[in-house]
Amino acid sequence: MIKKIVELYSYRELLLNLVVKELKVKYKDSVLGFFWSLLNPALLIVIYTFVFSIVFTNKGIDNFSLFLMAGLLPWLSFSNTLNMSANAIVGNSALIRKIYFPRELFPLAIVLANAFSLLFELGLLMILLAVFGYSFYAYLPIVLLALILQLMLTIGFGLMVSAVTVRFRDLKQLINIVLRAGFFVTPIIYPLSRLENIPELYQSLLRLNPMASIVMLYKLALYYNKVPGTIIFAGAVLGSVSIFIAGFAIFSRLAPNFAKEI
Repeated sequence: MIKKIVELYSYRELLLNLVVKELKVKYKDSVLGFFWSLLNPALLIVIYTFVFSIVFTNKGIDNFSLFLMAGLLPWLSFSNTLNMSANAIVGNSALIRKIYFPRELFPLAIVLANAFSLLFELGLLMILLAVFGYSFYAYLPIVLLALILQLMLTIGFGLMVSAVTVRFRDLKQLINIVLRAGFFVTPIIYPLSRLENIPELYQSLLRLNPMASIVMLYKLALYYNKVPGTIIFAGAVLGSVSIFIAGFAIFSRLAPNFAKEI
């Protein structure tokens, strides 16, 4: 894997060009362009805020919209990346057949393009948090850690999804189902403390969700202004590193057959 990372670094200019291409294609022929990356989550935030703070009251959560944004923005970046990664290799079949370069560049470009959008969105969230008097500045290193771990997790899953989809095209539909379920087993619309009221078996299943710990890192740092506990920190690190390594291993195993299968 280290050799592969070194090889990818030697193709960094091509990777940058692919990232720029992904950003341009994403907002091509769009009047508002990049601002759609804000309007889409903004609409969801309005809907979820209405449902979960007005219709189904979330008592004990001040400024529910900010609470929601701290978890929803990372999740949307994660889910969008996985959906796009399903077509990363299949959608570039012509290039893959004609010329050699690391195939990992395609899913990596998608991951980095969405990570760039997430940085912009989190920056605006921090402005709103500052306006409402949240003292998150001392916890910015935790936010940086969460970003790095999410990047590793997303790269790992992106590599897996893009590689496996070449052989099993139905994976695209399965991903949508899994992500819908994943949204509700990630503490985005509810605080982590709510999980204490459910059976231990379900708590154990929820802890297997690698995005849960990462989302809590964002929320603890930005909204609660607290340092994460050992369990949350360990879950985020172990989950991200494990998926990152597994993603490279699976991709490397399947990559030699891409040209034949696409």
